[in-house]
Amino acid sequence: MSGLTPQQEKFAQLVAVGNTYADAYKESYASENMAINTIYKRSSELMDNGKIKGRVKELQEEIKNRNQATLDEVLNMMAEWLRFDVKSIFKSDGTMKMLHEMSDQESSSIASYEVVELFGGSGENRAQIGELKKVKLIDKRAVADMFLKKFGAYIDNHIIKIDDLEHVRDILSKAKQI
Repeated sequence: MSGLTPQQEKFAQLVAVGNTYADAYKESYASENMAINTIYKRSSELMDNGKIKGRVKELQEEIKNRNQATLDEVLNMMAEWLRFDVKSIFKSDGTMKMLHEMSDQESSSIASYEVVELFGGSGENRAQIGELKKVKLIDKRAVADMFLKKFGAYIDNHIIKIDDLEHVRDILSKAKQI
């Protein structure tokens, strides 16, 4: 625990996950009877402590590394969805594979799967005559959009410079001459 008291450790953990200093202080210390200004002052003083500040940074780095692994996993899954070929969930005779026959990539590319049993006849003659399988696949367009945004393929803001406008004027004047 880096030589911190249990209250200091709890405070550091709460700050590391995004709590305000004051909220972390209120949860870590007996502060029910304190004025809010006192809580603000003491929580700031705690964050000025080098050991606590170091521990918060250490915890934030651990969280960042843990979340990076998760982000990498999500990006890998998105890449798998983009590469998915719907033909792979069908057998050579054209029938669809059962879920247990599909690979993990195939089954994870399915957003929803529904089987509706179809019946014919009535009374004692009522019997199942077939089944309808409804399969909705992952929306590749939405996945591609998220993927492209993550990797900066879209321009959020484009600043038009005066030089750009001069170029446009040149093109327009040449077009008038033609």
